[in-house]
Parts: sequence; C-alpha cells; structure tokens
Amino acid sequence: KTEDVRVMKMEGQRSVEKNWVMFSDDYKTLRMVYNWHPMVLGVPKDDVFEKTHRIDTPYIFKYFRGSTNGIVIDNEIWFLCHVVSYEDRRYYYHVMVMLDRSTLQLKNYTKLFTFNGEKVEYCLGMERFEDELMFGYSIMDRETRYMSVKKSWFDKNRIL
Repeated sequence: KTEDVRVMKMEGQRSVEKNWVMFSDDYKTLRMVYNWHPMVLGVPKDDVFEKTHRIDTPYIFKYFRGSTNGIVIDNEIWFLCHVVSYEDRRYYYHVMVMLDRSTLQLKNYTKLFTFNGEKVEYCLGMERFEDELMFGYSIMDRETRYMSVKKSWFDKNRIL
C-alpha cells in the first residue's frame, strides 16, 4: 500500500517531473536528488521541496536520470543512474554515481555500462550484500531479471 503520499512543489517546477531519487546521508534525514546537472539536492518539508545544495557536475551529467535510490557504501552514497540514447530506437546505458557521505559533493562516477547489452534495460532496485550489489531490472519493459555484481567492478571502473 502507498503511505504518506505527497505531491511535491518547488520554485521553478517543470511541467513533467520524474526520476527524483531519495537517500539518507545519516539515516535520519530524508533527502532527494532533483537534478544531476547541476546537481540539485534538497529535503521535503511537508509538500514543498526545499533546495539545500547546488553542485556543479561534469557536462555528461546533463543526460543522467535517477534510477535507484541512494545507498550508503562505506563513506559514500551510491546511485545507479541511466542515460537514454535516441538512435533508431531508445538505448539505455547505466552509470554509478558516488557522493561523499559527509559533504554530499560528487566524489566519482563510473563509465557507462549495460547489464546484458539489451536495448532497453531499466533498473529501479539496488541493494548491497557484503561485497556485491544486487540489481533488479527489466528488459524491454516486459521481463524482470536480477544480477549480482562485485563491488570491486565499480571501484575499478571509476572515472575521477
């Protein structure tokens, strides 16, 4: 069941709002990522999104969309994001974004990747189990799959 439904309002709101993701930096404060370029972070106050941070990000972040909520991994908060490439059809690519847990500044991100090389892979679920991350994703919006990836793969494929 759905609980505590809120239709968030904010200054400069767009007509279509989607891909917001949530996270907690200290397990006490619910925070949200509104945009990735520039990165706009904030907190919900009743039904208003209160902006708390505006962080410059590399230009490629203009194409990032939120997929999974952020999870704490060591001293970072990790988000799986996606990029859509409009070619002869839509192609989805993934990227892991890492924020510093204390400052919320961009710490790193990975190169683009796919899970299976399918045209449309959409992921909303990510959870950590010891040294692996488990992802729940769909293929072509009709088939559910799961994949476990060693955390070390993401560490080896960092850009910064």
